[in-house]
Amino acid sequence: MRKMCPNCDKESLEYINKREKINIRGENIEVVAKYYKCKNCQEEFDDLYLKNDYYDKAYRKYRQEHNLMQPEEIKNIRKRYKLTQYEMSNILGFGEATLSRYENGALQDEVHDNLLKFISSSKNFLYLLNNAKKKFNQKDFSRIEKNAIALNNKKHSLYEEILDDISNYKEDILSGFKKFNKVKIFNAVLFFSKEGILKTKLNKLLFYMDFKFFKEFNISITGLRYAKLPYGPVPDNFGFLYNIMLANKLLDEKEKYYSNEIVGEIYFALEKPDLNIFSLDELENILKVEKIFKSFSATKIKDFSHKEEAWKKTKDNKIISYKYAADLNI
Repeated sequence: MRKMCPNCDKESLEYINKREKINIRGENIEVVAKYYKCKNCQEEFDDLYLKNDYYDKAYRKYRQEHNLMQPEEIKNIRKRYKLTQYEMSNILGFGEATLSRYENGALQDEVHDNLLKFISSSKNFLYLLNNAKKKFNQKDFSRIEKNAIALNNKKHSLYEEILDDISNYKEDILSGFKKFNKVKIFNAVLFFSKEGILKTKLNKLLFYMDFKFFKEFNISITGLRYAKLPYGPVPDNFGFLYNIMLANKLLDEKEKYYSNEIVGEIYFALEKPDLNIFSLDELENILKVEKIFKSFSATKIKDFSHKEEAWKKTKDNKIISYKYAADLNI
């Protein structure tokens, strides 16, 4: 950090946080920006190195508000089909340089965003791939087609079919104004269970992850709804989520015996989480929640959650409103 104030030549600079509005496509998007402030002369100065970070935060917030895909989501679609940027741009019909800019944080237009969402379905991807067949040699076309067909033919388990049905709810205050995002949920679970974690504690970490993020950004990370149960807030229908991950060998489960009558489940991640799917703000929030509760036992975090207004003011077995995030104790 720079120490010398350019105005009074005193070594008295410190960082301060300020809310700043950045104009994105005619809209003022508010972000938290860092400035230098001189404790001696009280002058404030831009930190030029952080300017790009402010715009990145503003773009991410703009995308959230307009339901546009984030850069990592665009990149993950391409990786899912095992494509290079050149191959994917040929299928989509716009330039490789444009796709590269989108993956690296440039703000996409709505037409391109709709096209990217369209190919998130492997059936739709195969349709566009066949239309672009002349752009590929036979070997590359066959490889891409084979991968897409395999994804399209992948069967859902019974748990997944049930989950698809019960997670088809509105994006409102009960879901943190976010569409249910199974991929982010699974990767958050993998992150928290990388060293093994009791199910009771895992449920609370997911709750705090989403509610803490909503407290700051007015949107949840995963779109999960949470219910009030005797042991604290838990993801609604969490059993289906974990059973899908167990069935697909993403998680392993072991039992922990406390007595002859009380048994707890410990989950262990069998794959590394893909943290690239989370925005920088989301990832920072996840890491903070992990750090805050690192030393908490399952009992301690349960007792801690019982002090939350979200738990105290919600009726038993009912969905907890994200409006209570404002009163969160972390």
